[in-house]
Parts: sequence; C-alpha cells; structure tokens
Amino acid sequence: MKLAICGYPPLALQIQAVLQNSDIEFKFFIADFVSTGGGD
Repeated sequence: MKLAICGYPPLALQIQAVLQNSDIEFKFFIADFVSTGGGD
C-alpha cells in the first residue's frame, strides 16, 4: 500500500518512522497549513 501523510510535521515524521519497517510504502507529505486570510 502507498501512503501520503498529512499533518503537523513532527507528528508526521514520527508516523513515517513507525511505518519504515512495514509493507506500507511512504510516498510524500502533504503540509499542514492554516489560512489566516481576511474573508471578504
């Protein structure tokens, strides 16, 4: 299985480390971000 990890970088790196010795193929990170834009 291929996997993309989305979320807070330190937690995402921990998840990647846990999956390193599994049959899950880590492909890429999707960065977590918060929009602080105005609205209108």
